[in-house]
Amino acid sequence: MLLPKTMASARPALPSLRARSAAQIACSSVVLLCLVSLAGWLFDMDILRCLVPGSTPLKPNIAVGFLLSGVAVLLLGIKTPSTRLRVCAAAIAVIITVLGAATLSGHFFNWNFGIEDWPTRHFPSSMGAINPARMMPTTAFCFVLMGLALIAETELIQTPLRVPLIAGLSATLVFIGILALGGFLLEKVFGPQWNLLGMSISGVTAAVGFMLLGAGLLALLQSKGKLAWSMDFLTSAGFSLGVLLTIFTTASAFTFAKKMLQTNNWVTHRQEVLKEIQEVTTGMLDLASRERIYVITGNEEFLKGREVLKEAVKNNFRNIRELSADNPNQQKNLDQLDPLIARRIGWEEQIIALRRDDGFSAAAERIKSGPGIKFSEDVRGVLTQMRDEEYRLLSGDRQRA
Repeated sequence: MLLPKTMASARPALPSLRARSAAQIACSSVVLLCLVSLAGWLFDMDILRCLVPGSTPLKPNIAVGFLLSGVAVLLLGIKTPSTRLRVCAAAIAVIITVLGAATLSGHFFNWNFGIEDWPTRHFPSSMGAINPARMMPTTAFCFVLMGLALIAETELIQTPLRVPLIAGLSATLVFIGILALGGFLLEKVFGPQWNLLGMSISGVTAAVGFMLLGAGLLALLQSKGKLAWSMDFLTSAGFSLGVLLTIFTTASAFTFAKKMLQTNNWVTHRQEVLKEIQEVTTGMLDLASRERIYVITGNEEFLKGREVLKEAVKNNFRNIRELSADNPNQQKNLDQLDPLIARRIGWEEQIIALRRDDGFSAAAERIKSGPGIKFSEDVRGVLTQMRDEEYRLLSGDRQRA
């Protein structure tokens, strides 16, 4: 039976249309989810920021990276994109690549470009105390792959390796997503040693996002008739095994690098906390010293720097509170220390006022009979506990390092 010419020409185009539709649906889903997450950050709504129940909020940089990636694929998925649209998609791809590369350099060289401090500088404590908005190295690496694949997909640079590059990078994103999700599921059954990428429930969104975007790019290639599977079963099985082993090895290397970076970050973190504790200790000693000198000499010059010192102690205390947000023991110590510092400073102000109004003898008598020494000992005792706690944690971090 002969089909009409219009029907005969329409049938071969049907798979192409389905592939393009699949790419558009996948990428539109990613864009929609990222818009919801960014709306959550904009309006400070956790229910929108946390796309997966029980997870930490999707980091703004990740949401923007996925949003830009989805938009770029949608632009390139138009049946006949103009040169202007291709240039626009290429610019977006460059931004995505730079985002991933800058984040990787931040991890490995401890650089801070300030790209994580938006849309707010106040992030939930569940996101951690050290660079809470910075994406993981694995996520940043995937964005670099995504950006390079999009640059090749724009067809602005013609090379015989363009299609294999797009297919390889897109397939790698899909495989990484599968490996991350598989490791997460295997951890629930067999233990954490199977979770090679160290993915928690908070990483499910990113893994699914890269799977959808990688699959969207592959579907886009198929819609243009540039992707066809021509290997037999055994060759396909060998190829798949080789890709899985390659990604397995890469995942192991990433796991090691991630643990190393985390350990080094924690060592630096402990040292920062110890520095702030020492600043509080030094500030309290300096305040007490100025009070004693004033009582002895009556010279008002020794009181000029007290307000600056008190403000510095408050700032150091606030820094300790933020840096140790993940440590309940230190938070309890801080809750105990806060009123003790207030009492000690209040006592000093009373002695200063007494010396100014009634003279040296009255102030000296009040010092001998008052609780000032006990206040100082209490403050020193809590600060010592905090310092010992940080040294204990620092010792464990150094051993792991």
